[in-house]
Amino acid sequence: MCSAARANCINQLNVSMAGSQNIIQTNQLNPVKFSQLNLQKAKVATDNLADVMVQWSNSPLCILVQEPWVNFNSKWISGFPAGTQIFATEDPRACILATSDLFIHAMDDFTTRDMAVGRWSTQCEECPSVVIVSLYADITENAISNDLVKLMDYCVLNDLPVLMGADTNAHSSLWGCELDNARGETFENFIRDRDLSICNVGAKPTFQTVRAKSIIDVTLVHFFFIEAHK
Repeated sequence: MCSAARANCINQLNVSMAGSQNIIQTNQLNPVKFSQLNLQKAKVATDNLADVMVQWSNSPLCILVQEPWVNFNSKWISGFPAGTQIFATEDPRACILATSDLFIHAMDDFTTRDMAVGRWSTQCEECPSVVIVSLYADITENAISNDLVKLMDYCVLNDLPVLMGADTNAHSSLWGCELDNARGETFENFIRDRDLSICNVGAKPTFQTVRAKSIIDVTLVHFFFIEAHK
C-alpha cells in the first residue's frame, strides 16, 4: 500500500466460523474481511486501494475509509472496481466500501459528511445485523459529535451491535499512544459508556511523516463480539 495512505493494518477482522477474539461467526467457507484505512485525500493511495480490492476480490470485503480522495468536479468518490458498494454523502470525509456480495443497507438518516453508516445483514442467527460505521472526528470540533451520540442511542434502543473504524484525532494509552490528551480521555469515556472494545494491538503508528508519528486511528467493536467468541 502506498505510503500516502495510512492503514490500521492490525485492525482487520476476519469474519468467519473460526471463533476467536475479533472474529464474528458467519460463513465458514466465505470469511468476511474488515479493514480500516485513511487515504489522506490522496489519488495515488486510492488507486493502490482499488488494486488491492481487485486482488482480494475472491472473498467478501468491507473497508472503513477516512479522508478519501474525492473528484474535484463531481464531489464524489470514484476509481474503485465495478460493483463496489459505496456508502457516503457528497464530498465525504468518511465512507464505507464493500464488495457486492455483502448485504449492507445504507442508513441515510445517520450518514453525514464525517460519518458513514450502514446496516449489515450477516445471515447469522446469533448476530443477524451489525451497524457498520466509518468515522472522521474533526480535530477542530467536539471529540464525540451529537450525530454519533444519536446513532449510538439508536443502536442501544434497537439492540444492534456496532463495528466502527474511527480517525479519532485523539491520543490515549488505551490504543498505544505514549501520552494521553483531553480528546483521548473523552473517547475513553465514550468507549467505556457504550460497551465498546478496542481492536488495536501494540503501538505501531497509524500516522507517520518525517516530522511526526502517532496512533489516532482506532477500530472498535461492541463488547458482544469479544464475549461471544472467547
